[in-house]
Amino acid sequence: MRRLILTCWRLVLVFLCRIAYSHVVHAFQFSPLPRSSTKQNRFHLRLAQQGTDKQQKKNITSSRQTRSQNSNRRSRSIQTVRRKDSIFKKTPNEQHSERRNTFTRGGNRTSSTFDIDKHFAEKLSEMVKRNRDGMNLTQSYCDSVLGLCVATNEWDSVLEVMEVMKDQNITQQRSSYKACLQSCFECGNGEAAEEILNAMIAAQYRPDPIDISLVVVAMCKQSNRKDENRWWKRALSLLMTRKIEHAPEGKVVPVEAYDAVLSCMVKSKNWRDAVRLIRSMEKGVQMDPPLHPVPSLSTYRLVIETCAAANQAEQAFQALMSVIQQGPTPTSYTFELVISALSKKLQWRRALQLLDMMNEMDVRASVRTYNLIISACAKSGELRAAQNLLRKMRKDGVKPDIFSFNSVLTACASSSRWKDALTVLDQCHREPGVEPDIISYTNAIRACTRGGKFSRALAIFESLQDRKLRLDNYAYTAIIDACAKGRMWRRALELLDEMKENEIEPNAVTYSVAITACGNGGQWQKSLELLDEVRHF
Repeated sequence: MRRLILTCWRLVLVFLCRIAYSHVVHAFQFSPLPRSSTKQNRFHLRLAQQGTDKQQKKNITSSRQTRSQNSNRRSRSIQTVRRKDSIFKKTPNEQHSERRNTFTRGGNRTSSTFDIDKHFAEKLSEMVKRNRDGMNLTQSYCDSVLGLCVATNEWDSVLEVMEVMKDQNITQQRSSYKACLQSCFECGNGEAAEEILNAMIAAQYRPDPIDISLVVVAMCKQSNRKDENRWWKRALSLLMTRKIEHAPEGKVVPVEAYDAVLSCMVKSKNWRDAVRLIRSMEKGVQMDPPLHPVPSLSTYRLVIETCAAANQAEQAFQALMSVIQQGPTPTSYTFELVISALSKKLQWRRALQLLDMMNEMDVRASVRTYNLIISACAKSGELRAAQNLLRKMRKDGVKPDIFSFNSVLTACASSSRWKDALTVLDQCHREPGVEPDIISYTNAIRACTRGGKFSRALAIFESLQDRKLRLDNYAYTAIIDACAKGRMWRRALELLDEMKENEIEPNAVTYSVAITACGNGGQWQKSLELLDEVRHF
C-alpha cells in the first residue's frame, strides 16, 4: 500500500513538472531571418507578449545591477538552461544534463577567461546604458557583446542583448555568428562554439575554414582545461567530416587547427589517431581540390611526440622518414624524440643511423642525443660502440658530461672490462669541467669485481672515501660483493658495520653478499647471525 501511494505521488509530480515546463517553453517564439522568409534564426529570440516589454526591461535592468554588485554570480537556474535550449531550438528529448554544466563559473579557468569575464560585464553595462540614452549602436558593436555573452554562457544576458538589438532594429547576420565563434575561441568554450556552428549551418550561412578552425581550437582548449578526451575527439571528427561537407570548395582549414588536435593527442598518448590523421592529411593534399592543408614541421613533430610518449618507436621512426621525404629539415629536438624512443627499445643501430643522418643534413646533435645512444649501447652490452660514440662526441665538438662517462662505465661493468673502466675513469678525471660522482666509482668497482681484480676494487673504494663523496647503499653493496668474491670476510663485516655507523640502511642485497662473504670464508656461525638479523630486518 505504501509503495502504491509513493508511485501516485511521483506521477503527480511528473505531471506538474510537465505543465510548468510547457508554460516556460511557450512563453517564447522565433522570428524569421530578414534574409529569407523560410530561414529560421536560432539566435533571434523575441518575447511573445508585447504588453510585458516594459516589465521585462525593468527585470533585466534589475538583474544586471544585482550581477554587477556581486562578483560571484549565482549559478544558472533551470529556467536559464531552458532559455539556452530554446535559443538553439532544442526539443526536450535533445536536452542533455552534461551540456548544462559546461564552462561554469566555479571551474578551473585560464587568465584569458577572467579577462573576457571582466570585459563582458563592462561591455554589457555600456551597451544597456547607450541604448537607454537613445544612442545608435552599430552591428559590429552588438555582435561583439553578443559573442561575449555566448562565450561565457550568460544566457540571460543573451536575451538582454537581443532585446537591445531589437530596439535598435539590428538583426543577427553572419557577423553575429563570427563574433560568437571568436569569443568562444578566446575563452576556450568548445561546447558553445559547436552550438554556434550548428546554428550557423542551419541558418544556411556556410562556415569558412577560419570558422571551423575557431571551433576546433576552442574544443581543444576546453579538452585541455577539463582533461576530457571527448572534446578533442569531436574536434577531430569535425576536421575529418564536417569541414568537407560545408567548407567552400578549394579552401582548407589552417594547419594550426590540426596542430591543436595533435597537441591533445600527445597528452593522451593516442598515437593511432595521430598516425591516422597525418596519413589523411598526406593523402588529402594530393586531391583536387585539396581536402587538408600541407602538414608543417610542427605537425610531424607532434605526431612523433605522441608516438614517442606511447613508446611506439617504429611509428615515430616512420613519421620522421615522412618528414625527410616531404622536404623540410627536422630539428635536433625532432631527431632526439625518435632516438629516445629507439633507445628505450635498445635499437641502438637504428639510432646510430639517425645520428649519421643528422650529420649529413647538418643538424647538430646535442649531448643528450649522444647520451641516449651511448646508454642504449651500454644496456645492450655493446662496449665498443659506446666507446666509439664517446670519441665521436669530442670529434664533432660536443663536450661529454658525467652522464656520458657513466654510461660507458656501465657498459664496462656489464662486460667485465676492468681495464677499460679504469681508462674511462681516468679520462673522466682529466676532462675539464667534469668530476666523477658516486655512480662513476661504483661502476668502476663493479667492473673490477667482475674482472676478478678485488684489490683494485678496494683501492677505488678507498680513493672514493678520500674524496669525501657521499657514499650510498649501492657503493657499499658493490665493495662488499668484491670482498665476498675475494674471500675477505673480515673486511666485508667491517664495511657492513661502517655502513650502519654512517646511518646507511643495508638492504636485502647487501645482507646477501655479506652472508656470501662469510660463507666463502667458512664462517657459518657469522652467516647464521646475519641471516637472523635479516629476518628481523
